[in-house]
Amino acid sequence: MKPPKEESVQMLSRQPTGALSLFVDKIWSVQADSLSLSGTNLPMLHSELMFNFSEFFSIQSAGAQPANTGHGCWLSTLQTAPSQSRTIGYHETLGVLLKPWGLYPLTNVPAHEFGRLFVSGEAVFSAAITPLTDAMQQAQSAAEKLIVLEKFLNARYAHKDVPAYLYYADAYLRRQPFRDGIVTELCRHLRISRKSLTETFRKYLGLSPGQYVRLLRFRAAADAIATQPDLSLTDLTYRHDFFDQSHFIHLFRAFADMTPGAYRSYFRTQRRASFGLPETTSPAFIPSGG
Repeated sequence: MKPPKEESVQMLSRQPTGALSLFVDKIWSVQADSLSLSGTNLPMLHSELMFNFSEFFSIQSAGAQPANTGHGCWLSTLQTAPSQSRTIGYHETLGVLLKPWGLYPLTNVPAHEFGRLFVSGEAVFSAAITPLTDAMQQAQSAAEKLIVLEKFLNARYAHKDVPAYLYYADAYLRRQPFRDGIVTELCRHLRISRKSLTETFRKYLGLSPGQYVRLLRFRAAADAIATQPDLSLTDLTYRHDFFDQSHFIHLFRAFADMTPGAYRSYFRTQRRASFGLPETTSPAFIPSGG
């Protein structure tokens, strides 16, 4: 399946400001009069709220039955394995890329309870979701729909907060080189027990601190491959503090269901971002046959 022509896909995004930016990275819209595309979605450093008004759109975890093929919305927490998506015909999706901790304040449901599933918005928000989807469908343009969605988010996040040490923990794990015992070091810096840190991470991020470190390492490696596809696997292994190439390949395959070499080959041939997705780092969508 060949990727669609770039001009056939209309993309729009908004960067939140003020208090909303503490919970949301980006609000986006993708629309195409006709689009036939399938592929693999790699794990991102975002939870997500997504709305589908397409003729046909499906998304599911690897090996699961197709889900969300009709109009509606769903949510997902941080993923640790790839998912598959497919769209045919008229395509219109809108979504919210949440900060890693953004799901629990939005839904009042601990993030770990979402598991690796794509959970129906109706099940989470109950009656509150119907007026929102109706207002979005009645809006005259994608820009107006994003404004409607942003107002909903502002209302949901009003007076919400997360523990201050969670921001520090995230920044610490992102900027520090990986090493054995990094989570124990973080607990010592924060002066809290590992049990308390793990409970907070699972509640807000849906992952343990150790799982989150693995996701950070995967995303850092994926970003490096996307931006510098001519780097050797040996360079990537040691730049990202893996013990050896075997450990690097094992972690990458666990998250992407492909080797870093296969991921690199895609970028060596494409030399461009993938179509129709509003990533904030490297592309997280690999078209089938791309």
